[in-house]
Amino acid sequence: FSSLLICETALAERVGVNPDELQKMIDQGALVVDVRTQNEWGKTGIIPSSHKLMYYDEDGNSDAQQWLAQLRALKNSEDQAVVVVCHSGGRSASVGQFLDNNVGMPNVYHLEEGISGWIDRGKKVDK
Repeated sequence: FSSLLICETALAERVGVNPDELQKMIDQGALVVDVRTQNEWGKTGIIPSSHKLMYYDEDGNSDAQQWLAQLRALKNSEDQAVVVVCHSGGRSASVGQFLDNNVGMPNVYHLEEGISGWIDRGKKVDK
């Protein structure tokens, strides 16, 4: 029974959030990290107060350890909620899974439907 509870807790830590939930999390001090490329940021803008921290380059390569060091430098506490954002939710889900499974970072979320869903719902972006 206790191992089942541990698994459920681990799974609950990396969940998708919608734009309204993300806005509430931002208001409560969540760290929002946009993992898209420079080109993508230029096309759509970014969510206000989010941090640009490219995970995969234009060729799909990444340096997970360097990226992780940069992410840790942005966090104000070990248990601060982190919400990962990409274009449509795929990359942010995989980066969230990396943080959860490989790093054991608590309170990791990703924006379902990415910046596209944010914009589709009329949410503000900074160009």
